[in-house]
Amino acid sequence: MKNILRQYDIIFSAINILTSSLTYETRLSIRIKHASELQAYKKCNTGATELTVDKSLNVVKGIKYRSKQNIGSPSFDMYGDFIIDCTGRYTSSPNWLKENFNLIVPTIQIHFGCSYVTFIGERFRIGDSSFDSALVISNPVDSPEKNVGFIVIPIRTIKTNNENSLGTSSTIAINCVNSEYPPNDSYENLLEWTKENLDPKYYTILKAAKVCSPLIPSRHAIDDRKYVESLGKKWPQNYILLGDSICSFNPQYAQDISHIFNRRASVISEECWFASTTNDWKTPTLKVIETDKYGQVKTYQRDGNSTSTNNPEPRIPIMIRFMQWYGYWFLQCASKSADVSTAFVRVVNQSRSPSLLMKPTTFFAVCCIALMNYLNLS
Repeated sequence: MKNILRQYDIIFSAINILTSSLTYETRLSIRIKHASELQAYKKCNTGATELTVDKSLNVVKGIKYRSKQNIGSPSFDMYGDFIIDCTGRYTSSPNWLKENFNLIVPTIQIHFGCSYVTFIGERFRIGDSSFDSALVISNPVDSPEKNVGFIVIPIRTIKTNNENSLGTSSTIAINCVNSEYPPNDSYENLLEWTKENLDPKYYTILKAAKVCSPLIPSRHAIDDRKYVESLGKKWPQNYILLGDSICSFNPQYAQDISHIFNRRASVISEECWFASTTNDWKTPTLKVIETDKYGQVKTYQRDGNSTSTNNPEPRIPIMIRFMQWYGYWFLQCASKSADVSTAFVRVVNQSRSPSLLMKPTTFFAVCCIALMNYLNLS
């Protein structure tokens, strides 16, 4: 598939949760100049059941699908030049590829007891200039000492006649690790829970915010990556994994980072995966499951001082330990610096490489804020 994408010069594509799939249809139709016709089909309340393939050509010709509403309903065929799987982290693609091409997709899953509640909210002034002027606000998880975190990431500016409004629409998330769960049945209950589990200043921010969307919960979210790029030419030429179907991480930020398997996204995914999952390795009940290209599964697990396990404990590389330290103080710095918070937003939204977070001026600022804290000068 990488060869086809290179042929048509599809270099990189990434979207966030608010981007319509129409963006991809438009981009594909523009970039694939030699295709006579590009049709996109949307079938509501239906589900794909299997792939239609041509093994000799190493291509996926189409899918079979049926209605989700009527049990036992007949299946239908759908064919296309490109088959794009954007069904999310619970995709059936690994099973289908194994059945049709005897292809095993190497994967790694990191289970760290993650859960979160997220929503879109309009921010209002709370009378503290240090918070009212900050676009990114972060109180990161630092397991096992602190299993509850809070983060605000701006989405867009909005027009308002309310003088107390900050004119910003933001993603607001309360995230937990180590199997703690914030409530989502009502905003009042979430506020009460936050009052007991977070610093009062973050409770004040939440209490002043206007909720503009449903409270979206996630339980038992994991970091999950499929190393499709390691399969090379064995991968079906016209089959594309999109979004969480190929890689999902930082679920506690609810950012829905999306990827498309092509030459550049593979590299960026590797960088983001390394930079974004380091803190998850602190969890006392950490469980890591690795599957190689031969289908051999290895499981590493900590017992969390609660239940015994026969699996070996995962080893944490020195670089991971450094990134755990750096990531914590970077988010503290982002809450106080407009430049650092802007860099963070760009990386979170995949518009820049994570190396932006390690440039000399940023690294120096992060070290300074950490040193000031150690010396009790902040």
